[in-house]
Amino acid sequence: MSGFFKAFNADQLSAMAEDHSLIDQWIFEEEKYLLETDVENAWHVLAEVLDGDGFHVGEHIEDALSMGCFLVSPEDAAEQAENLANWTHEEIIENLQNLDEGADLYRLDSYKEDEQSLLNEFDKLVKFYSECSKNGFGILHYVA
Repeated sequence: MSGFFKAFNADQLSAMAEDHSLIDQWIFEEEKYLLETDVENAWHVLAEVLDGDGFHVGEHIEDALSMGCFLVSPEDAAEQAENLANWTHEEIIENLQNLDEGADLYRLDSYKEDEQSLLNEFDKLVKFYSECSKNGFGILHYVA
């Protein structure tokens, strides 16, 4: 499973919040998103290491995509961009190494063995949120 992030303008986000059927349509059929990135299979570890920054925000929509999604307003996306920009690679590695080996986190062992891969995915996430913030975009994110 991978974590996906798609940028939309405020009007598009509002439309999807009102009509959840637009979510699948605009992600898979019409590809109406304005920017996109993914954090591959690092999503679960990153969410934990970053105390939810970039992940546990926005309105959760359960009846869209295969496992639901989150809609993040442009204002929340800008706040998350700021939060993510405050993280250092050193803090991420320290939090990673302090995670309990018994924690049920998808791919934890592989990222503890290859810290640079996790940092690469983090850098993609920071860049994406920064671009969204600069452009006033909101975000739809999901795992699939």
